[in-house]
Amino acid sequence: MEDGQYRQKGLMNAVARVFPDCEHRYCERHLLANMATAGYRGEKYKSFVDSVVYAYTEYDYNRAMDALKAFNAKAWKWLNYLGKEHFSRHAFSSRSRTDLVVNNLSEVFNNYIIELRDKPIVTMLDKIRQKLMVRANQKRDGGQQAMWEISPVVVGKLEVEKKYARYCNAYQSGVGLWEILGLERQYEVNLFSRTCGCNKWQLTGIPCKHAVTAIFAAKERPEDYVDEYFRKEAYLRAYAPLIYPVPGEYDWTTTDSPDIDPPKFTKQLGRPKKSRRRGQDEAPKVTGRARMTTTTCTNCEGMYHNYTTCKKTLRPDLQIRLDALKAKRSREPENQAQRSHEPSSQDHINNHQPSSYQPINEGGTSRGRKLDSRRGCAIGSTMKGNARGTTDRGRENARGTIVRGRGNARGTTVRGRGVGHTSLNQWIP
Repeated sequence: MEDGQYRQKGLMNAVARVFPDCEHRYCERHLLANMATAGYRGEKYKSFVDSVVYAYTEYDYNRAMDALKAFNAKAWKWLNYLGKEHFSRHAFSSRSRTDLVVNNLSEVFNNYIIELRDKPIVTMLDKIRQKLMVRANQKRDGGQQAMWEISPVVVGKLEVEKKYARYCNAYQSGVGLWEILGLERQYEVNLFSRTCGCNKWQLTGIPCKHAVTAIFAAKERPEDYVDEYFRKEAYLRAYAPLIYPVPGEYDWTTTDSPDIDPPKFTKQLGRPKKSRRRGQDEAPKVTGRARMTTTTCTNCEGMYHNYTTCKKTLRPDLQIRLDALKAKRSREPENQAQRSHEPSSQDHINNHQPSSYQPINEGGTSRGRKLDSRRGCAIGSTMKGNARGTTDRGRENARGTIVRGRGNARGTTVRGRGVGHTSLNQWIP
């Protein structure tokens, strides 16, 4: 085994031992980082690895590996030693219904708990449990109120496959058995077993463009062939188990076993590092004004606009996303109108004022000048100004604020009366 072949040998052995029946995939980004450590770095190697990793069929995989072998036999030997079942799509198991080749799921969860990672072990685990408990409840409630039957993300992917299905032709061989001719290749599609020769349908659980062509030719709906993993019933089953509340440490059951002391810790010099250590070939983190890059449209790859204002015809998945965004924005005025009709806290105070208290409604005087009845507020500030030292249509005295008149020393006018440290609408006996 060459140096840099595996950077997490212990983790790999632990996964195989703890989860013997589970599939173990390698992240492409980390695979490229390990290749760079072994001495095979550069955009050329990345293009070869992309072709190997994203190959849905064994034919495409062999072509990509042969091209890498012709370019560098040592790099081919290094990659071939890992085992294609860990990094190439054509060798993945179809049980998980996903073709992901990156570690984004773990990265998202790692960012979700980033502020808890440096806590003591008990505190960290309890806070993670608490966050997951709240999130699971929110997902459970959201799933029950959802109006969709298939996940919106999956619906968008299926619409893309429908778009490209127009370039395929279907030829029926038997009941549920079709031959699909595309622009370059032809594949066998079996609607009963839900398989396609391109292997994409089996791997993702979403009908590919060849399957969509056969389904339309059979006068059926592609949505009926989406795997049950992406339906609302499966979503609700995933979040059905409850994460129950846990009492505090003072209510824990006392046992006779000896206490477990924390490990000895020696404080190191300098500030502890929390940021991820970047690779040798990885670009530094962009901060400050450098992050203000030009906007690029995901629909037409044009500059200075995004897909919401793109003039060209949107991709089906982007059109679905835009329609959902417009529907959300159309509901915002209704929600704001509902909130405006809700009673405020000040209305609650006015409706429940003590009978022995009298509000200051009449305009008073301060040093013989009648003041405005609605201008005063707390401690040296006005409704149309800032804190101490700001005048509003009047004069300023020492540490005071004037509202259409003269204020008192260190006082604030409240509906005309100079009252020290008294705020607007405050009740006095």
